[in-house]
Amino acid sequence: MKDLVRTFFHSHRTLVFLPMTFFCVFVGAFLVIWALLARNYGVERFKQEFTKAISGLNNLGYDIAYDDISFSAISPFEIASIKNFKLYRQNGDKFWAWNVPELGVNASLLNYGAFVFYLSDGQSVQIGEKTFPARLESSIAKARFDDKGLYNFLIKLKKFDVEEQFSVKEFNWAIQRDDNEHKYSSKTDIRHVVLNETNSWNMSNVIEEFFIDMDVFGEFKQAQTYRQSLLQWNNNDGRVDVNRLILNWKPLVFVGKGNLIFDENLKPEMRLVTTSKGLIETMDNMEKAGIFDGKSVLVAKILLSSKMTNLQPEEDPAAIISTFSILPHQLNIENIPMFDLGVDKK
Repeated sequence: MKDLVRTFFHSHRTLVFLPMTFFCVFVGAFLVIWALLARNYGVERFKQEFTKAISGLNNLGYDIAYDDISFSAISPFEIASIKNFKLYRQNGDKFWAWNVPELGVNASLLNYGAFVFYLSDGQSVQIGEKTFPARLESSIAKARFDDKGLYNFLIKLKKFDVEEQFSVKEFNWAIQRDDNEHKYSSKTDIRHVVLNETNSWNMSNVIEEFFIDMDVFGEFKQAQTYRQSLLQWNNNDGRVDVNRLILNWKPLVFVGKGNLIFDENLKPEMRLVTTSKGLIETMDNMEKAGIFDGKSVLVAKILLSSKMTNLQPEEDPAAIISTFSILPHQLNIENIPMFDLGVDKK
């Protein structure tokens, strides 16, 4: 009797165990296949966005070089590895480049459009023919794409130091899309930038803070290149609001708000209404350094002094309200060009 009962329960366990085994094997195989497909989609999406990014950088005068790039849909650690990655720009006779021995990219298993970037040690910055070692204490870089394009991007750098040139204590930039309002919100916050070669500018060697908060309104539609997408956005009345811009670079303390516009060739111009302290002293410093034109500084100072005489008694007499227009190669204060790199001054 005992043998009969033992045989019954053994057979019953076997009948239960076999379906569970098949189910687990099926689920495991399904998850493996799904993960491989997701990783493969991640590889293809990264290739697509990487190609578009290079094209977009080329339109801005930048380029990317590397010795080797490899992709893997099997590795759990990275979907792409770029050896001797270089971001560089040739601007006339001036050349600079940022070199990273290895740039790694991984994609999320839950979202193949979400990427994480890894920067190796041993970085360097090349300026002209000289190369300077660069050190980075820590970094976080993430990007997420969906069927509408870029959803968000985040980069955080801590203690980035380029030997003999400059150091940055903190660099933070984040951008995220809000589909309900058809806008991107962007914030850039850079703290304690130490410049090693500023004596000729007669300014402090430390930029304590640079902060800019912007909202980009309008719909960005998918296109073959970022430039085409930006052109469509610009032609469809896209706009950029500069909610707040702060620059603390002694003697200048500068706060402004305004907008960023693009012409038909996507040439940007930032227009700001600002409140600042130390502006006159800064203009004089820049004139002494040969950066600002002397006649322009004189005219701008006359216009600003007339504004200061109209201040109300309760307003800060040390603060100056002024208008700025900032282009890639030109700076206007009160509509007076301070310098124009497109004009050969002799």
